[in-house]
Amino acid sequence: MSLHFPTLNLFVLTLLLAASVVFAVIRLQYPKRPGIGFWLIGCLALASGYLVRWWHSESDPSENYWLAGVLYLSGNLAIWVGLMRFLGHRPRWSANGTLLLFAAVWLVVAWFSYPQQVAASLLLSAAACGLSYQVVKAAAAPIPNFTRQFVAAIFLVSAIVLAARGLAMFGGFPFAHLPVEQQSALGSIPSTALIMLRCFALLVLLHAIQEWRLQELAELDPLTGLLNRKGFWDKTHRKLDRLAPTGRATVMMSDLDHFKQINDQHGHACGDLVLKAFAKQLKSMMRPDDVVCRIGGEEFAVLLCDLDDRQAAHVAERIRQHWQQTRLQHEGKEIHATVSIGISPSAQPPLQLEALLKQADQALYQAKAQGRNRVAMALAQASAA
Repeated sequence: MSLHFPTLNLFVLTLLLAASVVFAVIRLQYPKRPGIGFWLIGCLALASGYLVRWWHSESDPSENYWLAGVLYLSGNLAIWVGLMRFLGHRPRWSANGTLLLFAAVWLVVAWFSYPQQVAASLLLSAAACGLSYQVVKAAAAPIPNFTRQFVAAIFLVSAIVLAARGLAMFGGFPFAHLPVEQQSALGSIPSTALIMLRCFALLVLLHAIQEWRLQELAELDPLTGLLNRKGFWDKTHRKLDRLAPTGRATVMMSDLDHFKQINDQHGHACGDLVLKAFAKQLKSMMRPDDVVCRIGGEEFAVLLCDLDDRQAAHVAERIRQHWQQTRLQHEGKEIHATVSIGISPSAQPPLQLEALLKQADQALYQAKAQGRNRVAMALAQASAA
């Protein structure tokens, strides 16, 4: 049974145009998200390749395949570039150099016979899908592992299928005795499914990244960029679970002294400036594994991991002194602020965040009662462990 190749081309063209409409809408919805425009270009280029083959289906296919091949290759490369931009991936080699290499190879391929052009186009497109596979696997973007494996697998299978089709053109594979058009028709069936799966994979990737961004926004304080109470609670519990076997933890609570007076005397813009400056300073003085957050108002909390009481007190005192020496400028006026800090005793497993926070808060109250601009440590209690 023979397959009508022009009808298949028209079918794939229609699917790709529909996918292009979807990516165009997404591009309008997320205009600042890099990479989506390249996915749209990729779909349009692939659709244009099928349009060329369908439009010239009644003429000698060898006369126009070089153009269709360029469009197929360009479409797959555009998707690769879009993935790099979307995931913020920087390859070890130059992306521009890679594109120039593909272009140079195709210029040579243009002088090949028609079957060889088809084979080379398939092999080059397979290489482009392979590059996309590498980007998804290597990108540092926060993608759930299942999503990463799923998307990477689709591009890997696409590369394998396209490579197998290309090698079949050189003989030694089933259907190698058939005319090129009939081989292309048979190969279009799995290739069409994989094209649609690649488009679907890009949408899955977009959804995963957007979901992570929404989760991040829900856990961040918009003014300071630190974790908010919810983010601190969730991340700290995960951190304490990992520390559970042998680790130690302590909580440090900081409260900016006389913050209401700063707001009343200099305005809320000045208050925001003070909050952002302290948050930036606090974050810069912490280790990567420490969890820093703005609890609310002028209160900040930090989970310090694997420090004893003396080390935690040293960290707190260094923060207090550094902030005491900081001078801020607002509307030509110098703003000076101090901070009081309370520390819970370093606790061993089982670690209870509620107990650590309660002790740190009690210590903070002591620091305030003793005159502010000082560090206080709560007494050890059995409930903290």
